[in-house]
Amino acid sequence: MTDIGSDKGPAGGRAETGGSGDQGATSGGADAGPLTLSRVLAGERKQIQDARARLPEPAPAPARSRRRKTAEAAAAGPPKEAPPPEADATARPVRPDRGFENPVAGLALSGGGIRSAAFGLGVLQALADRKAFDRIDYLSMVSGGGYIGAALTAALHRGGGFPFGTGGATVGTVPGVHAAVVAAAPGNAVAVPAPPAAPPPEGGPGAPADPSPPAAPPAATPGNDLPPSDVADNEAVRAIRDKCRYLMPNGWGDLVVSAGIILRGLAVNAVVVASLVFLAAGLTLLADPSQEDLTKSFLVSLLGSPSLFSVFGTDYVLTKTLAALTVVWLVGWAIAASRAGGASRDLDTPVTSSPGAIRTKWLLIVVAGTALVEMQDPALRLALRYLAPSGNGVLDLTRLVSAAAAAAAGVAATWKPILGLLESTLAKPGWKAIPQQAAGAAALIAAAAALPAMIYLAYLWTVIIGLGVTDQTARIGDFPLPTGRAAGLTFMVVGAALFGLSAYFSENANSLHRLYRDRLGEAFNYRGKDGKGVLLSSLAAARPYPIINAAVNIQGSEKENRRGRNADVFVFTPDVVGSSATGFARTSDYEAKEPTLDLATAVAISGAAVAPAMGRIGRALLAPTLALLNIRLSYWATNPKTVVQPQAIRTGLLSDWRFGYSALELLGLLDETRPKVNLSDGGHIENLGLYSLLQRRCDLIVVADAECDPGLAFSSLVALELFARVDLGVRLRLPVREIADLAAARKQAGGSDERSPDWAHGMFGEILYPERQDPATGAVLPKKTGYILYLKPVLTGDERIYMLDYEKRYPAFPQETTADQFFSEEQFEVYRALGYHSVQETLSALPKADAPATGLPGRPWREIQATFRANGFGRDPED
Repeated sequence: MTDIGSDKGPAGGRAETGGSGDQGATSGGADAGPLTLSRVLAGERKQIQDARARLPEPAPAPARSRRRKTAEAAAAGPPKEAPPPEADATARPVRPDRGFENPVAGLALSGGGIRSAAFGLGVLQALADRKAFDRIDYLSMVSGGGYIGAALTAALHRGGGFPFGTGGATVGTVPGVHAAVVAAAPGNAVAVPAPPAAPPPEGGPGAPADPSPPAAPPAATPGNDLPPSDVADNEAVRAIRDKCRYLMPNGWGDLVVSAGIILRGLAVNAVVVASLVFLAAGLTLLADPSQEDLTKSFLVSLLGSPSLFSVFGTDYVLTKTLAALTVVWLVGWAIAASRAGGASRDLDTPVTSSPGAIRTKWLLIVVAGTALVEMQDPALRLALRYLAPSGNGVLDLTRLVSAAAAAAAGVAATWKPILGLLESTLAKPGWKAIPQQAAGAAALIAAAAALPAMIYLAYLWTVIIGLGVTDQTARIGDFPLPTGRAAGLTFMVVGAALFGLSAYFSENANSLHRLYRDRLGEAFNYRGKDGKGVLLSSLAAARPYPIINAAVNIQGSEKENRRGRNADVFVFTPDVVGSSATGFARTSDYEAKEPTLDLATAVAISGAAVAPAMGRIGRALLAPTLALLNIRLSYWATNPKTVVQPQAIRTGLLSDWRFGYSALELLGLLDETRPKVNLSDGGHIENLGLYSLLQRRCDLIVVADAECDPGLAFSSLVALELFARVDLGVRLRLPVREIADLAAARKQAGGSDERSPDWAHGMFGEILYPERQDPATGAVLPKKTGYILYLKPVLTGDERIYMLDYEKRYPAFPQETTADQFFSEEQFEVYRALGYHSVQETLSALPKADAPATGLPGRPWREIQATFRANGFGRDPED
């Protein structure tokens, strides 16, 4: 994540664009100069402000609805005498911050797979039910949050109002209270049984009604003591529910199809690996055609002058020779540097960039490579002891293939748990955790080495067969196999043929990306009016404005990865595609270069959770194994620089070679300098989607953090706060630890039968934006304060009874593993209902005694809540 307003690298400062209250912003105007994110955001801001100006002012929200007052009164019993004024003389009145003029509001839906999609659906429904949906300007989404966020965007693009509910119609569930259901748009009508008719009054028709007050609602019971109003399902929501097992939407038969596609990718990788094995074995046999030749250096045999290097023995001869020459070079370099006078005042040419340093680097690389090659002779001599061919002269290939298959299956099944074990043990302090940490590291190394080791054994086996070391002739069926140099030539021809065949394999066609994209599109309906995919550039007028966040992997970049994050935020919006590392291109221009890009493709890229390169959360040791097993949802996309700065792209013969991209992914040598870049899950760099909203200096932000966080460590929020402070100069005041403490106390006290404060589903906080100069306009963006509502899936005990019952049966709820992407109907519903309930409880006005004790240096919790309510988020569904 580098400078968004200029071409500076990560060492430079960042620039931001402003939300409301920031003066001097323009639309970016002319196309002169490089396209930077600041110019694009300036145009976004103008569109947002124009659209906000056309909206009606939000109606003032009552402090509490009549229904809520009734329920509270019933629970509290007879009214108590109010305390005298002096008893609360220090109380501070609740004053919302009204310092906004057309405040810019954003909603961030985090990653977390289908769990996040279900929770996000409930959040969207609740905001729409509170008449707050029209107040949201930006919708920033990552991974699972993008599943439902893009479904919303596509539905709005097809036409009509809010697609996932009745647009404010509610179903009351407080005992004794009935609520009408009103359909706001075609297809949203919901049939609800009418309340039972009251008997006619004793006086007959026209008689006066009973003057006695209505009976109070029944006493409060767990799960039903608050009015958890909700929207009824419509056709769009039912369609998503029907396919919430989106990876197998039509049943178990889908898994067979998926298995076939996975095997196709494995077959492609097997062809590529086999070509390299045969080429390496053929080259070895050309140099060492017999078992006796293994006693001298492989490279010396190729050079044809073994006596020239006899002083260094028989093994590693060339390596020892090069090592000796390296020592001579280092001594000579030291003498030359001493004669030059040592240190220089010129800071622009550091010693690490001097010609001597560069030559030394390459010399050391050559020595290491030579040692690796010469290592094969001793390895083959050792292998002859243990990889002895069977009686007919052919090694028992069945055992080798079986071992390789077992190793692959074991790694595929255990790499995720192994990573989890390693991460959990590394977080434990003290010397007692050292054995566990060592065990976790050993398991990681074993998983990473299993498949490469089997491939190396296959190479050794192929060479041994070519050596013809048995008394009988090796054969396949009735055909004898050649030996010696003839075998070497045969293997070279076979390897070259397979290598040529691999040139027909596309870098994306045989990954799991297309399968994943199609499954998501089928479940969440990312089609337009014409039934085809929705182009991102066609969404420029969309409200809320969609921002789909992915990660561009740059582990091998010398320039852009100097901070060691291994990735940068890569955004797809209707106006721009790109990142600070790759530069930005206008979406319409980019779509012309990347014809497969549409809304569904962007969502699948944003949710590519499993890949060899996984940004800041990946493990380089596992990258080769994951690539070889085709555990790869990532996507090779056109580099935006090819659209706006083609001169900055490598143009060599092999720079855009399909096979080369696979090798780069396998070895983790990914950067931003080639015609294509590797994209994966947005959570591999920032999993909340909040970073993009902070770049846009939003005044009000709602964040739904539904990632898997069983320990409530808020790891994504912690990472976001670091990035925001370092990159943007933005600070957050968000005391979320109180949520974790209350949730832990409730669990310890007995779980579903215990209660926490109703507000503990989320936390309000402040966003402190610094003063900045806008590179797009030169104007100074003033310092300002924004406000944030952070929602977390936690239970407080006031939820629906079926949610509490689900918690009893599945104690991991609501933090079940993201590996579970096969949700049942009940599972999907409890997460959706929790998202809805969380919004309602945090935004509903509470008695002062119920507000959290946590204070902020700026405005108290209740005043920030009042600010949200005063700016369009305050109407309770019952009003």
